[in-house]
Amino acid sequence: MSHDAEARIGCTTDKSTLASVTAFSFKHLSLSLSVDFATKEIAGTATWTVIVAEAAEALVLDTTAGLAVTAATVNGHTVECRSLAPHECLGTPLAVPVPEAEREPGNELTVSLTYSTSPQSSALQWLPPAQTAGKQRPYMFSQCQAIHARALFPCADAPTCKFTYDAEVTVPAWATALMSAEPQGGPQEVPA
Repeated sequence: MSHDAEARIGCTTDKSTLASVTAFSFKHLSLSLSVDFATKEIAGTATWTVIVAEAAEALVLDTTAGLAVTAATVNGHTVECRSLAPHECLGTPLAVPVPEAEREPGNELTVSLTYSTSPQSSALQWLPPAQTAGKQRPYMFSQCQAIHARALFPCADAPTCKFTYDAEVTVPAWATALMSAEPQGGPQEVPA
């Protein structure tokens, strides 16, 4: 085996994240989001399906100071998250406690986090009507590269972390939500 191959096999640390990517395998993310153009915020729920790889007291996710997590559950049990010490470049990691009975390697966890972004989210660009082609409506787009997904939702914001996802996004009737995925179904009216 070459030295380069040995180095690649031995590298288990992803330097772009503070999330616990070796203790948990990220399987699926389900997002339920609402876009508010007036407050320049996105609010909703990120529900992760993860597999315990190594017993750990907490699932650590990447976030930023502007991401407010207001509620969390692990397999239906309410837990109290806590922000860990912020890192100058990598944001503010969020520790989601894993109940002791759920820490066995191989266990599947459903981790649901209710949260909102801030108007200063580095992942979101909010354009006023004057900056759009028709000059009638505002516009918002997200850009999560290189490590800005953590400013949009609590996650393991690392290229080594691959997972499937689905999303339901509520926007005003005049807006269209687009994502890097095939749409399932069509737009639905939301009662006022």
